[in-house]
Amino acid sequence: MVRDESGINENKIESLTALRGIAFIGIFFLHTGFCIQWATLGVSTFFILSGFLLSYKYFYSNVFGGGYWESIKFSAKRISKSYPLHVITMLAAVFMVLISYLGSDVSIGNLFELGRNIILQTFLLQSWYPYTGINVSLNGVAWYLSTASFLYFMFPSIMLFLRTIYTKKYLLWLYIVSVLGVQIGISAVALKIDSSWGFYRWITYDAPFFRLGDFFVGCILGVLYLNKKEISNIMASIYEMCVLLLSIAVIYWDNNAEHVSFISKMLNNWTTIYIPLAAGTVYFFASTQG
Repeated sequence: MVRDESGINENKIESLTALRGIAFIGIFFLHTGFCIQWATLGVSTFFILSGFLLSYKYFYSNVFGGGYWESIKFSAKRISKSYPLHVITMLAAVFMVLISYLGSDVSIGNLFELGRNIILQTFLLQSWYPYTGINVSLNGVAWYLSTASFLYFMFPSIMLFLRTIYTKKYLLWLYIVSVLGVQIGISAVALKIDSSWGFYRWITYDAPFFRLGDFFVGCILGVLYLNKKEISNIMASIYEMCVLLLSIAVIYWDNNAEHVSFISKMLNNWTTIYIPLAAGTVYFFASTQG
């Protein structure tokens, strides 16, 4: 393992680059309206992959000492490359909205909504607004960047915490199971409060505090991977195929079931059911050549 003087792991896991591509294609198909897509699995894969790679890179480093300012700087550094592109696409979207206003009756409310959305997107706060329609306004896909900025902010604290328990693998697995349980609990409460698409989808898909679960699982996986027992390529490939087949079955169920019962709606929250699938895919892809 190659590390620099601060202990940062410089080794790259090339097979995960291929996994990024596979996850991206599933999300891209959704936005093009293609009949086959795996966007929800792809999004969970990206969040878990992000936590996994950050743990893999920084677990043995000495760059984190704690504190809010350090967390803010780390988050800002992580999103700095994507932010200019986000602003460009947001301005393009604003321009198109203004064009659509020409020749139509524009109310003060329309202008207020546009101004609100510009402010939320500029400061990457849109994923905190409790309604999906606003989360994805203007530059719609930037909700991911909004949520990721919070996850990056939380990472130094997560890393310092995991360093205190990384030798206790049973605790790490317990935390993974706990994440799933907490998410299901939040889903149940959200359904009781408001089962409408705008609110329920926000709280179980876009909300940063909910996606902290995916990210935290990824961070734990990174720690487990650093201390893993060797897996043969043959066995890892078999595990990959099992996860793939299970993923296909879950995606089919998710897209074709009516989800009329409370339990079915609770499980169909666009996130929780995909975390084990995404986690298994990330771990076994990392363990082989993909």
